[in-house]
Amino acid sequence: MANETIPVQFYPIDYHTDERAFISQPHRHTVAEIFFFISGEGTHYIDFTAYPIGTASVFLVAPQQVHYIEAPAHSHNRGYVVSFETTLLDLLPAHLSALFGSFTQPPAYQLPPDTAEFVHVALAQLADELTANRPRTVPIARLLIELLLTYVERQAAVYQPDSLAVGANTTFDRLVAGIEADYSQPHTVQYYADLLHLTPRQLNRLCRQVRQQSALAVIHERLVLEAKRRLFYAHEPIKEIAYRLGFGEPAHFTHFFRRLTGLTPGTFRAQMAQIRK
Repeated sequence: MANETIPVQFYPIDYHTDERAFISQPHRHTVAEIFFFISGEGTHYIDFTAYPIGTASVFLVAPQQVHYIEAPAHSHNRGYVVSFETTLLDLLPAHLSALFGSFTQPPAYQLPPDTAEFVHVALAQLADELTANRPRTVPIARLLIELLLTYVERQAAVYQPDSLAVGANTTFDRLVAGIEADYSQPHTVQYYADLLHLTPRQLNRLCRQVRQQSALAVIHERLVLEAKRRLFYAHEPIKEIAYRLGFGEPAHFTHFFRRLTGLTPGTFRAQMAQIRK
């Protein structure tokens, strides 16, 4: 099978900064990406949240997530990026594909030394497979990506509260899926409680158990993320973004955005424009 048909790309990370810091252009892709840093320093911004870059750090960037990297002066970052199409992402087991893209799922992980060594070996195998032009490359590449993500998933368990009840994550994942399906509609906590066959009190208890937030805060978290993405990428007026996100009045959108972010939509857009210069 020719390499052009393989829905996976492999890129080395190896860049030095001089006496000036480096900031990459904020951007987003239609593909999923796995970043693995062998060593380095700086910050990886994913959906406008800052995550530190260090030795054996991993970042999972989902399609459409906005991200960029800032590296300080006199730094040297080394590692790899695995980029793959959504067609392959859809073939992964659900518990692994779920590591990408949810606004409630952390995209950054710090691997212990032994796990980092295994990940490094798996990446070397993947690089060899993608360049050797052997038959059956795609299924082998998919299995190696599954292996990489399984190592990350194991580390992700460290971030889960020990007290989480059996079945709570499944129900919360259904809530997240429901919010993702129509976050631009002004749905209430009662709406999502009915969707999950829960009472609003039970839904609030679940959200506080999993996210230490109320159900309304979880709903608003996704809405403000979409507002940031649209303010960042869309060139339409702020009032049009407000209407598209279900706000009857632009002033209500401005109040909502400022309450959750501390900035007006216009100020946020201006700050992002400075980064993109």
